[in-house]
Amino acid sequence: MRILGTFFSIIMALVSMLNGLGFQDATVNNLNTYIAQDCVSVADFIENNFELFVEEYNNSSDEDEDWYAEYVENRFIITVNECGNEYKGVFLDFDNDNGYAVVGDDYNLCDFKTQGESPYLDIVSDSYCYSVVCGYCYLRDGEYVSVNEENNADENFIYDNVVAKNYAGHEDKNVKGCGRIEDPDQYVNDKYDGGWTLGRNNHLNMQGYAQWYLSCYIKDGSEGNCWFVSAYHVLQYMADVYWKNMPQRYAMIGYYNPQTREPTLYAKYMSEGYRLNDSRTITELYADVRKHINERYQQVDEGMIWDTSEIIEYVARQYGHYVNSVEHIAWGLYTDTATKKIDSGYPVLWSTSNDTYGSHTMAVCGYKYYWKTTGWWIFKTASYKLFFEIKDGWVGNGASRYYDISGHAGFSAIISLEF
Repeated sequence: MRILGTFFSIIMALVSMLNGLGFQDATVNNLNTYIAQDCVSVADFIENNFELFVEEYNNSSDEDEDWYAEYVENRFIITVNECGNEYKGVFLDFDNDNGYAVVGDDYNLCDFKTQGESPYLDIVSDSYCYSVVCGYCYLRDGEYVSVNEENNADENFIYDNVVAKNYAGHEDKNVKGCGRIEDPDQYVNDKYDGGWTLGRNNHLNMQGYAQWYLSCYIKDGSEGNCWFVSAYHVLQYMADVYWKNMPQRYAMIGYYNPQTREPTLYAKYMSEGYRLNDSRTITELYADVRKHINERYQQVDEGMIWDTSEIIEYVARQYGHYVNSVEHIAWGLYTDTATKKIDSGYPVLWSTSNDTYGSHTMAVCGYKYYWKTTGWWIFKTASYKLFFEIKDGWVGNGASRYYDISGHAGFSAIISLEF
C-alpha cells in the first residue's frame, strides 16, 4: 500500500505541474522530457499552451515591441524539404497577421514568423510543401508550384547591392538582385545578419567562356547568345571530362569565317547593320554548336530554355551520346535535384527572367550551402542559404560567380540533364 501511495503521489505531482501550472515552473530539460519530440506532439503543446509560448518568445526576444498573437487559427500537415531530406511537419497559422510557423520533430521550428499573413492565404490544395532553401510551395493541377512564383519578383524580393564592388568586383552601384556575386561568404553574412557557416558544397572544374568573345556579330553588345553559350559550357565540360571522342577545349579553329561556316546567319546580321567581331578564334565544338544554330534556328538571340536543351541533345547525339533534358519551371522544388547532379559530377543550367541578369541562361558548376542555428526556450531553428556557382558568360576571363538562390523569386527554371 505504501508503494502504491507513493506512486500515486508522483503521478499527482506530475499532473499538477503539467496541467495546473501549465508548465510555468518546469525547466527546459523537464519540458523536453515530458513533451514527445514528434512534430504533431510539439505542435499540440504550442497550441494548447499558446499564451506561454508567446510569453517565452517575448522574454527571449530583443525586438522593441512584444508579439501579441493570441491563438492558432489554422494548422495542417506539410512536407518539409531540408537540403534533400524530406519529412513531415505541421504548419501553424497564428491569428490575424501575427505570423506563422512550420513545426518539425525534436522541437525544431523549421520556419517561424511573428508578422504577416499565411503564405497560403486564399490557397486551397491537397498538398503543401516547405523548402528550407526556397520557401513555400503547394500542389496545383498535379504539379508543385512556388507561392513566390505568384509575385514575379518585385523590389520587395530583390536585395539592393548598395556597394556592389564588395560582392561582384565591379563599381556599378545600381546592381540589384541575387547574381554577379564573387564573394558569397561576405555576401551571405552582410545580407542575412551574420553568423553563417559554410556547410555542404561542391565544385566542378568547368572552363568558363564569355559571350562577347563567342559572338560573331556585334552592334550594341554581345549577340544575346546566352541560350547556346550556356549549352556550349555544358557540352565542352562533358567532352573534356567524359566524352573523349568529342573535340576537347584545346582543339581550336585558328580563324573562324562566318561567311562560309554559317552563311544564313551571316547574311541576316550583315544586312541588319551588324559588324563582325574581330576576335573569332573558337573551339571546334563551339563551331559545331554555331553550325546547328545556323541550320535550325537561323538567329543568335531570343532563344528559349527548351532550345538550350535541344542544342545539348542534338550536338551530343552527333557524337553518339544521348542526353535527356528536363526543364523545371517550379524551380524551387528542384534545387536539390541540381545539387545532387553536381555531386554526381554533372552540371545543370539555371535560367532567369528577371533579377540581376534579366532574361538569361547560365551553366551551374557548383554550389554552397550556408547554415546557422538560433534558438529560444525549448525551440531551435536551423536556417539555410543556397548559392549556385555559375558560369554567367559575363566575365571576360571565364571565372565563376555565384547566385543567391535563397534570395531569388520569380519565373525561372532549372534544366537538369540525364546523361
